[in-house]
Amino acid sequence: MKKVMSEFDDPHFHPRDDDSITEMVMDDLLSSGFIRGIPIFNYKNPVETAWHVERERERLHRIAPKFEIIPSIMLTRNTTPQIVRDTCNAGAKVIKWIPDLLSTNSNNGVSWANLHEKYPCYYEAERLDMGAMIHVEDSLLDALGNPITHPVFREDLALRKFDVFARLFPDMPISLEHVSTKRGMDYIWNEAPPNVRAGITTHHLFRTIYDVYDRYGCIRPDEWCMLVYKFFYDQESLIQAAISGDPKFFYASRQHTETKILGIHQREFILGEWIFAFWQSFLKNAELWISWMVLSLVLEQCITAFLLMKAKWFW
Repeated sequence: MKKVMSEFDDPHFHPRDDDSITEMVMDDLLSSGFIRGIPIFNYKNPVETAWHVERERERLHRIAPKFEIIPSIMLTRNTTPQIVRDTCNAGAKVIKWIPDLLSTNSNNGVSWANLHEKYPCYYEAERLDMGAMIHVEDSLLDALGNPITHPVFREDLALRKFDVFARLFPDMPISLEHVSTKRGMDYIWNEAPPNVRAGITTHHLFRTIYDVYDRYGCIRPDEWCMLVYKFFYDQESLIQAAISGDPKFFYASRQHTETKILGIHQREFILGEWIFAFWQSFLKNAELWISWMVLSLVLEQCITAFLLMKAKWFW
């Protein structure tokens, strides 16, 4: 198993604008075997211009000189085709979009209703061979414009709109970020166009929505992380996708430091719990006559396909 546990890519991790926190994130990435990754800069002041890209690349290189950064930018209301060109020239390879008000620091984002206004930006990105990462959630709004759909149902609500978007840019690699529902998995397997893949976030393999609430029905703050955990059948579908060896699915840890349970880098999940979960799933579905040696070889191949999916797919 040693040859599998080295030189990973992480196509979705979250540094922070605080150097001390970012240093912990980067140190844990390197100690866990990651050598390259795509930082998602959803700061309060988002990374959205060429100057921002250059600043963050220099900052992360100073903090972790051995880690290869694949820069990204955030799609905001300010983004224009010229900004896309400038950021691409500065080294950005990916445009990350979080719909307005649906996740951390997304108040500068663009809503689904207004996304068409940014199509010229995506056409330019497609021409420049950039990729797109999409936070696939949507919500009904109240009279004041605030989201009212419970987060557990938001991914399913957005899938049809995402499909329309993805088919407009057939030559652009597009990632459905942190897919977390069985409906999302079925979409990727059976309906998505060939330019679409999905990132599986680690903690969705090991938690369900029932872990979010304590026995009194109160939310555990350290378990409330967007996208929130879903139901048992969603979790099982995610595990099956992760062990399938299908290149449509890749590992995206989404490291951050907001909570203790998710930790600096969800270290306990990276090389521990999820392998245990894979074994459980294999044993549950395998015939008893399959030898442990054969089972180990199959598992190793699946881990290789899942963890070693290269971030370079995005360019």
